[in-house]
Amino acid sequence: MKKIEPSLEYAGTTGYVKGSDTSEQHAEFEKKRAGTVQSKVFEVIKNQTLMGATSQEVEDAAGLKHQSASAAIRNMELGGKVVKTTMVRNNQHAYITTGMSKLMMKDFLLPPNPRRKNYKKLYDDLLARAEEEMTVARDERTYLLILGIING
Repeated sequence: MKKIEPSLEYAGTTGYVKGSDTSEQHAEFEKKRAGTVQSKVFEVIKNQTLMGATSQEVEDAAGLKHQSASAAIRNMELGGKVVKTTMVRNNQHAYITTGMSKLMMKDFLLPPNPRRKNYKKLYDDLLARAEEEMTVARDERTYLLILGIING
Protein backbone atom coordinates (compact mmCIF):
# COMPACT_ATOMS: atom_id res chain seq x y z
CA MET A 1 0.00 0.00 0.00
CA LYS A 2 1.39 3.34 -1.04
CA LYS A 3 1.18 5.94 1.74
CA ILE A 4 -0.53 9.16 0.65
CA GLU A 5 0.06 12.66 1.96
CA PRO A 6 -2.73 13.14 4.52
CA SER A 7 -5.41 15.77 4.16
CA LEU A 8 -5.48 17.79 7.39
CA GLU A 9 -8.40 20.10 6.75
CA TYR A 10 -9.11 21.32 10.29
CA ALA A 11 -6.40 23.79 11.32
CA GLY A 12 -3.69 21.37 10.18
CA THR A 13 -5.24 18.40 12.00
CA THR A 14 -7.94 15.80 11.38
CA GLY A 15 -10.26 17.77 13.66
CA TYR A 16 -10.78 18.68 17.31
CA VAL A 17 -12.97 20.65 19.68
CA LYS A 18 -11.49 24.09 20.33
CA GLY A 19 -10.90 24.77 23.98
CA SER A 20 -10.81 21.09 24.95
CA ASP A 21 -7.28 20.18 25.96
CA THR A 22 -7.96 16.44 25.64
CA SER A 23 -9.49 16.87 22.18
CA GLU A 24 -6.55 18.97 21.02
CA GLN A 25 -4.07 16.42 22.42
CA HIS A 26 -5.92 13.60 20.67
CA ALA A 27 -5.85 15.61 17.42
CA GLU A 28 -2.06 15.66 17.62
CA PHE A 29 -2.05 11.87 18.08
CA GLU A 30 -4.41 11.42 15.11
CA LYS A 31 -2.30 13.78 12.99
CA LYS A 32 0.69 11.44 13.40
CA ARG A 33 -1.25 8.44 12.10
CA ALA A 34 -3.41 10.29 9.55
CA GLY A 35 -1.23 9.29 6.59
CA THR A 36 -1.52 5.61 7.45
CA VAL A 37 -5.26 5.71 8.16
CA GLN A 38 -6.07 7.79 5.09
CA SER A 39 -3.91 5.54 2.91
CA LYS A 40 -5.92 2.49 4.07
CA VAL A 41 -9.19 4.30 3.42
CA PHE A 42 -8.05 5.56 0.02
CA GLU A 43 -6.95 2.05 -0.97
CA VAL A 44 -10.38 0.59 -0.10
CA ILE A 45 -12.20 3.32 -2.03
CA LYS A 46 -9.83 3.05 -4.99
CA ASN A 47 -10.26 -0.74 -5.19
CA GLN A 48 -14.03 -0.31 -5.51
CA THR A 49 -13.53 1.75 -8.70
CA LEU A 50 -16.80 3.29 -9.94
CA MET A 51 -18.89 1.56 -7.26
CA GLY A 52 -17.04 3.46 -4.56
CA ALA A 53 -17.26 2.61 -0.88
CA THR A 54 -19.43 3.79 1.98
CA SER A 55 -18.04 4.58 5.40
CA GLN A 56 -19.30 1.21 6.71
CA GLU A 57 -17.68 -0.63 3.81
CA VAL A 58 -14.40 1.17 4.50
CA GLU A 59 -14.65 0.31 8.21
CA ASP A 60 -15.22 -3.37 7.44
CA ALA A 61 -12.53 -3.68 4.76
CA ALA A 62 -9.86 -1.66 6.57
CA GLY A 63 -10.67 -2.81 10.10
CA LEU A 64 -11.19 0.76 11.31
CA LYS A 65 -13.58 2.18 13.85
CA HIS A 66 -16.36 4.39 12.51
CA GLN A 67 -14.87 7.62 13.87
CA SER A 68 -11.50 6.96 12.22
CA ALA A 69 -13.00 5.96 8.86
CA SER A 70 -15.53 8.79 8.67
CA ALA A 71 -12.99 11.42 9.77
CA ALA A 72 -10.52 10.17 7.16
CA ILE A 73 -13.17 10.26 4.43
CA ARG A 74 -14.27 13.77 5.42
CA ASN A 75 -10.71 15.12 5.48
CA MET A 76 -9.94 13.47 2.12
CA GLU A 77 -13.19 14.81 0.66
CA LEU A 78 -12.36 18.35 1.76
CA GLY A 79 -8.78 17.84 0.57
CA GLY A 80 -9.92 16.81 -2.92
CA LYS A 81 -8.82 13.16 -2.82
CA VAL A 82 -12.28 11.56 -2.81
CA VAL A 83 -15.71 12.64 -4.04
CA LYS A 84 -19.15 11.83 -2.63
CA THR A 85 -21.55 10.24 -5.11
CA THR A 86 -25.32 10.00 -5.34
CA MET A 87 -25.04 6.22 -4.84
CA VAL A 88 -26.46 5.23 -1.46
CA ARG A 89 -26.10 1.84 0.22
CA ASN A 90 -27.42 1.15 3.71
CA ASN A 91 -28.29 4.84 4.11
CA GLN A 92 -24.72 5.97 3.38
CA HIS A 93 -23.28 7.73 0.35
CA ALA A 94 -20.52 5.97 -1.54
CA TYR A 95 -17.25 7.78 -2.19
CA ILE A 96 -14.95 7.37 -5.18
CA THR A 97 -11.48 8.68 -5.88
CA THR A 98 -11.13 12.03 -7.62
CA GLY A 99 -9.53 10.18 -10.54
CA MET A 100 -12.56 7.92 -10.91
CA SER A 101 -14.89 10.92 -10.67
CA LYS A 102 -13.54 12.16 -14.01
CA LEU A 103 -15.13 9.08 -15.63
CA MET A 104 -18.59 9.73 -14.17
CA MET A 105 -21.35 12.03 -15.28
CA LYS A 106 -21.44 15.11 -13.06
CA ASP A 107 -25.07 14.31 -12.11
CA PHE A 108 -23.75 11.40 -10.02
CA LEU A 109 -21.30 13.52 -8.01
CA LEU A 110 -22.08 15.61 -4.95
CA PRO A 111 -20.21 18.55 -3.44
CA PRO A 112 -18.91 18.19 0.12
CA ASN A 113 -21.34 19.15 2.85
CA PRO A 114 -20.58 22.67 4.01
CA ARG A 115 -18.43 22.97 7.10
CA ARG A 116 -20.55 23.31 10.17
CA LYS A 117 -20.35 26.18 12.57
CA ASN A 118 -18.59 25.67 15.83
CA TYR A 119 -21.05 23.60 17.92
CA LYS A 120 -19.64 24.94 21.19
CA LYS A 121 -20.43 28.49 20.07
CA LEU A 122 -23.91 27.46 18.89
CA TYR A 123 -24.52 25.73 22.24
CA ASP A 124 -23.24 28.71 24.23
CA ASP A 125 -25.45 31.08 22.19
CA LEU A 126 -28.48 28.84 22.70
CA LEU A 127 -27.81 28.64 26.44
CA ALA A 128 -27.42 32.43 26.68
CA ARG A 129 -30.75 32.96 24.87
CA ALA A 130 -32.48 30.42 27.14
CA GLU A 131 -31.10 32.14 30.25
CA GLU A 132 -32.25 35.51 28.91
CA GLU A 133 -35.76 34.15 28.26
CA MET A 134 -35.86 32.62 31.74
CA THR A 135 -34.91 35.99 33.23
CA VAL A 136 -37.67 37.70 31.26
CA ALA A 137 -40.19 35.03 32.31
CA ARG A 138 -39.09 35.34 35.96
CA ASP A 139 -39.41 39.12 35.79
CA GLU A 140 -42.89 38.85 34.23
CA ARG A 141 -43.99 36.39 36.94
CA THR A 142 -42.65 38.69 39.66
CA TYR A 143 -44.52 41.62 38.10
CA LEU A 144 -47.78 39.64 37.94
CA LEU A 145 -47.32 38.55 41.58
CA ILE A 146 -46.84 42.16 42.65
CA LEU A 147 -49.99 43.20 40.81
CA GLY A 148 -51.87 40.34 42.43
CA ILE A 149 -52.91 38.92 39.07
CA ILE A 150 -51.54 35.50 39.96
CA ASN A 151 -50.99 33.74 43.26
CA GLY A 152 -47.52 32.68 44.44
